[in-house]
Amino acid sequence: MQTETIRGEKAALAGLVLFALAWRLLFFTGLQGTDDETYIADAVRLLKGGYSFDYVFSFRLAEIAPLAAFMKLFGISDTVAGMYNLLLSLGNVALAFLIARHYVPFRGALTAGFLTATLPVNVMLATMAYSDVPQVTFCALSYYLFLRGRSPWMLLASGACVGASYLSRESAVFYLLFLGVLFLIHKEDRKRLLWVAAGFAAVFLGECAFFGIRTGDPLFRHTVSSGIQRAAADRFLPTQEAVVRQMVWDNGSLLLNPLDPQVVHFGLFYFLFAVSVLALLKARRVGALKVLLLWWVIVALATNFFPVRLSPFLPALFAQARYFDCITIPAAIVTAAFLEGLGPRARGALLAAAFGVAVLCQVELKTWSDGQTAGVRGAYEVLKREPAPVVVYTDSGTLKILKILDGYAGRIEPRLLGRDLPSGERAFYLVGGIQSTKLPDPGAFARRVPPDAREVYAHVPREIRRNRFARFIVSPGMVF
Repeated sequence: MQTETIRGEKAALAGLVLFALAWRLLFFTGLQGTDDETYIADAVRLLKGGYSFDYVFSFRLAEIAPLAAFMKLFGISDTVAGMYNLLLSLGNVALAFLIARHYVPFRGALTAGFLTATLPVNVMLATMAYSDVPQVTFCALSYYLFLRGRSPWMLLASGACVGASYLSRESAVFYLLFLGVLFLIHKEDRKRLLWVAAGFAAVFLGECAFFGIRTGDPLFRHTVSSGIQRAAADRFLPTQEAVVRQMVWDNGSLLLNPLDPQVVHFGLFYFLFAVSVLALLKARRVGALKVLLLWWVIVALATNFFPVRLSPFLPALFAQARYFDCITIPAAIVTAAFLEGLGPRARGALLAAAFGVAVLCQVELKTWSDGQTAGVRGAYEVLKREPAPVVVYTDSGTLKILKILDGYAGRIEPRLLGRDLPSGERAFYLVGGIQSTKLPDPGAFARRVPPDAREVYAHVPREIRRNRFARFIVSPGMVF
């Protein structure tokens, strides 16, 4: 009987993961032309040699190295760039189920997995080349190994997973704060947590040794990253009033303010989570779930208040929905535990409402994400029909996107207008489009285009012309 139960749970978990896969493919995000273009460019640099550590993202090798491996196996494209995170995202769904099974019955674990599988921000990030998903996966895997770990080797592996998360994104250290508090309040787990700390220390000290030998500065990653983060924070939060508003209102309203534009990333998830926490506390049914609540609270507070500078105080991170992806799993399990205490009708109604709103949010996010690069993709479809090499003058962001769409094959030669001066050859000019907001003065970019160039729309698809694609310009005498 027990064997049949185990088989049934494995089959249900497999079905849940397959559903998550289908859901993510249905709402495939792909290239967005923001942080992902940098990760992809770094992966290409790693493949082709000449890699250098010169920016915050370049240190995140647990994202970049696997990305490069996938590109080595399957070629360079924006679709391939999403495969690594897609696999990790499916792993998150499975880990939500497996961790939940430690706290709630089988049905509750399925609910936790389902909530993780359908949370809009999770689905959106699943096929984007961002470092958020690896950070979440490795932290969740670390916690699962800690729960199951009885041998030192498994606990060392748990710590190494925290290290892998840190190599994906620096804010993984917030999870270490949670483990540190756990060490202080759970005497019975202190020895096991020391093994976890040793596993992380091995990864961290290995990184320090590498940079110590390479640059002479063991904390080279911190030196580079903190300077860039501080400059960004000073730029976007120039006054203490702006800092206070950011922490008290902007970040705090992300999850529970229905008027916040980023609430579409969560749907009803955090409203349901808040109700669950209040109900469990009132009924005194928290029990073992207090560890998960501790995980959520500490990481959420650190995400909001962790300083990049103490005097005057300046937070390290800004209000972005994806920063809270790292606490989805504990929130999903706590919510599932609350739903388990309800009757079938109430539980079914709440899940149906949460899923229905998640679908609407997902459609909105899909529409938005498709529009992010629609203009550049439309231009690329026109350009790739031209005899190679095709010279294109454009802004820096669009330049990177064109290289990715071209698979770094060299068929298209994008050049930076204003830095690379036109030399009289046949050339196209992409003006405006999705990346124009990166320019201090988009109008100045348009004015750099040769005055005798003409605009061409005839072969650009109508839906692209109605989108954010601004001006597609071709040099005189050039025809499609």
